[in-house]
Amino acid sequence: MALGDVKECENAINLALSQNLPVSIIADVNDEKARLPNLRQYLNEIVVAKNKQDFRRVLFLCERAMEYATADEKLKIEKVNALYNLGRFVEASEVCT
Repeated sequence: MALGDVKECENAINLALSQNLPVSIIADVNDEKARLPNLRQYLNEIVVAKNKQDFRRVLFLCERAMEYATADEKLKIEKVNALYNLGRFVEASEVCT
């Protein structure tokens, strides 16, 4: 999930749940499975807000989605674009570094 690829995360979760794994690992997998719809919702809402050119909303949603997909470079790029479109150039450059 950290990479932000919802479809691959679903596949990995389903594969893990079909294996004979220890209970502690199954609990972790189920936690990830429970969080997945939230990430999917944020990603869908980012598209809608971006189409409306509501860059403050895009920024807000990117930050929320990055709580789940911490290593997603696409989200970072979306955040930088939103900051740029809001005229917050210094913050945008800080995210890039």
